[in-house]
Amino acid sequence: MATATLERTTERAAPATTCRNCGHDIEPGWRFCESCSAPVGVEGAGGAGAATAESTLSSSPWVRIALVAAIVAVVLVAAVVMTQRTQHRLDRTKTTLEKTRHQLSATQSQLATTTKARDDLKAQLDAKSAELTTKVNELTGTKGQLDTFKTCLNGVKRAVDYADAGDEAAANRTLDSVQGACDQVDRML
Repeated sequence: MATATLERTTERAAPATTCRNCGHDIEPGWRFCESCSAPVGVEGAGGAGAATAESTLSSSPWVRIALVAAIVAVVLVAAVVMTQRTQHRLDRTKTTLEKTRHQLSATQSQLATTTKARDDLKAQLDAKSAELTTKVNELTGTKGQLDTFKTCLNGVKRAVDYADAGDEAAANRTLDSVQGACDQVDRML
């Protein structure tokens, strides 16, 4: 009797059908198999065989594997293409960098040459500036000598004018006032 009760309980809980694709039990009212997601169709008017073939094909593990493999292949191809593009851009960038380094090296060489030329010109300018300073100092000394000579000559001229006018005392005073300048001129000559 216990066995009969157990059988009845089992019968009540038993599902109405099983999945044609994977054999998993399907509860009444389900539209898809819980295990393999295959559609559960009610056989009946037209197309039942087509629905069964379609559900078998789409729920086949080989179809799923092929679909996953196709997706992986597309992703891999995309990755390879992107890698090649990136490599091409990297190669172009390396080439541009190498050209830039070469230009930089040439520019640095030109800068060194120009800097040396500038330094040489500055040294020449400094030498000419020193020479010019020496000449200015010489001219300043010469101007001082000329001023002394001028003072002596102007004094002698005034003394002569006083003597011509008959003023011997004024002529002597004027000559005495320029005597130091005239002595310097005498030493210069």
